[in-house]
Amino acid sequence: MYPIISNKGCLLESVSSRSKFEPRQKSSEIRLSLQTFTFAMGEEVFIHCKLLAWDPNGLDSTKKACHFVEGHGWELLDNLAQSNLCDCCESTCKSRRQRSVASEEENVLEEVLMKAVKEKLAEEVKEKTRDKPWNEYKGTAKALFDEAMAQLINS
Repeated sequence: MYPIISNKGCLLESVSSRSKFEPRQKSSEIRLSLQTFTFAMGEEVFIHCKLLAWDPNGLDSTKKACHFVEGHGWELLDNLAQSNLCDCCESTCKSRRQRSVASEEENVLEEVLMKAVKEKLAEEVKEKTRDKPWNEYKGTAKALFDEAMAQLINS
């Protein structure tokens, strides 16, 4: 296997050839020019692609199109001023999880909902399992939990 693009958007082939990402004609497309090459193994070459689409306004180290320009180094296709996103092309580009205010609010809401579900579930389990033996209690508790989660998801 010979990787052409790797490391979350780094055009590795551009380091040793004139391969490059071409300027976008539309924000919804990306163009790639590959310098022709041959393999010693035979005549047929198969290129397998794993594609990831992203908004060019939402670039980060995991969503980028970088190519190497001799004398300049790694350059970002969509915004040269953000070419620092390509700094990891020489090593390993790692995913960064960004926390936003919205995700923090969602986490708090999720915790509050889970607490309410647990409290309601505990009340229902106590009520419905008061006089049952342990083996029936365990099955009833799981069934009640599954039912409560399904109601929460559907509401």
